[in-house]
Amino acid sequence: MYWVYKIDPKRGGVVHRVRLRSTVIDLVGDGRSLWVTGWYAIVKLADSGRVLLRQPLRGAAWSISLAADGAWVAHTFAGTRKDRRPPPERRLLRIHERARPHLTVLELDKSPWAVSAAGEVTWAALGDCSHEVLRVDESQSPLATARAEVPGIVTDVEAGPGGAWVAHTHRNGVTKVC
Repeated sequence: MYWVYKIDPKRGGVVHRVRLRSTVIDLVGDGRSLWVTGWYAIVKLADSGRVLLRQPLRGAAWSISLAADGAWVAHTFAGTRKDRRPPPERRLLRIHERARPHLTVLELDKSPWAVSAAGEVTWAALGDCSHEVLRVDESQSPLATARAEVPGIVTDVEAGPGGAWVAHTHRNGVTKVC
């Protein structure tokens, strides 16, 4: 069993717990709800703990970021948790809560390790010892993508106004890409 706990800092303790059928690798909240990703599913929970949305998943999603009407998810591994070396999955997922289709899949040539969205632009750190980040622009249909390179292997990305900050291994650096 896997659990998500709601903690009240004023009371200093757990005030609610929710049982999940999947692991928890990453989570992000907006104060009214919580998105959780891990092996086998992506789940959106109400503040009360009620499951608002459950998107089954083959493998594991490693990172999640809020977006308008849903979330972006880095689908990193295929297979199961029992695989000693789970095979890579190379997909970026866009979950729309109210729109149809509910799920948009962006196939990639490398596994995404981290994802971060700001406005209509989403950035994904690409794995496989890559020096690249992927930029996805939702304001265009079909989705417009572009890549940017940084000096070292990408370890994380954080979207913001006008671009993204990319953490990488070159001199433990951080680079802003636009």
